[in-house]
Amino acid sequence: VLCCEYSPNGFQLATAGDDGTIKMWDLRKRKQVASIPAHLNLITQLQFSDEFLASSSFDGTSKLWSTRDWKMLSTLRGHEGKVMGIGLLPGSVVTSGYDKTLKLWQ
Repeated sequence: VLCCEYSPNGFQLATAGDDGTIKMWDLRKRKQVASIPAHLNLITQLQFSDEFLASSSFDGTSKLWSTRDWKMLSTLRGHEGKVMGIGLLPGSVVTSGYDKTLKLWQ
């Protein structure tokens, strides 16, 4: 496990690692409830909002996932190489890349 993030309601935990998979855990039931084949390389960061889960990866992409059914909503491409981090702002997503740039997505 390289990164983890609690959901806003505190009942779920998302974990991710070097296999490109996001695992969703129900903390009340104390078990894994979903496994998402999210990226082609290791996942660097996860970030929750009320509506979606955001992920960034060494595969050069960031992705947004529905918190309702864990289906992909969007893929953000624009960095030249690894995406090192992701953050959420009201109405926007910001990513940082190994290419020494920040990208603001709306």
